[in-house]
Amino acid sequence: MQEKHGSIFTVQLAGHYFTFLMDPLSFGTVVKEATAKLDFNKFALQLVEKVFGYHTTEDYHKFLQTSSNKHLMGDGLVVMTQAMMENLQNLMLHSVGSRKEQKAWSQDGLFNYSYNIVFRVGYLALFGNKTSKEAGSLEKAKEQE
Repeated sequence: MQEKHGSIFTVQLAGHYFTFLMDPLSFGTVVKEATAKLDFNKFALQLVEKVFGYHTTEDYHKFLQTSSNKHLMGDGLVVMTQAMMENLQNLMLHSVGSRKEQKAWSQDGLFNYSYNIVFRVGYLALFGNKTSKEAGSLEKAKEQE
């Protein structure tokens, strides 16, 4: 079929259309161009059920996708990026973990340090921070975080 029709061709089998991409370098271009037209939901639901044993409904998946698009794309992405950056600067540039009770140095690997920082930054970005009004001052809010 590749010799006859080229690197990308569609075949109808048993009433369903199957598109074959024979050139691995064209996969990224096709997926980028047709993300609105390609639907991986059915495949994703089956994969999650087989791998993790988690069964979900189509409605829940649509809700999750809608909320993800709202908060992680467009204007929501800008807000999330700003929150992540502020929290990252707060945790890395301020003396986090240097409380008066903790006097001894702790040593760890770069991966564990990075994982810890990224987890904490993500948590603060998603679930919020204490405002300076709630804490009394900006320094106290940063200290409590």
